Amino acid sequence: FRKAISLGCAKVNISTAIKYAVIDAFVDYHAAEGQYEPLKPIAAQYEAVAGLVERNIKLFGGEGRAA
Repeated sequence: FRKAISLGCAKVNISTAIKYAVIDAFVDYHAAEGQYEPLKPIAAQYEAVAGLVERNIKLFGGEGRAA
């Protein structure tokens, strides 16, 4: 991504990656816990998305910059 940005790329869409993080966290939670209560894995999903967003902010050079 850094090379694309240095070459002038102004937008990188990470929507699909976020969707996969939500789905993967849901599946992983149910595999580990064995419970199928749909509201229980929300915290795990939140953490997965937050981690992905944080990594992408750092990757794209936005760490420490206000929006």
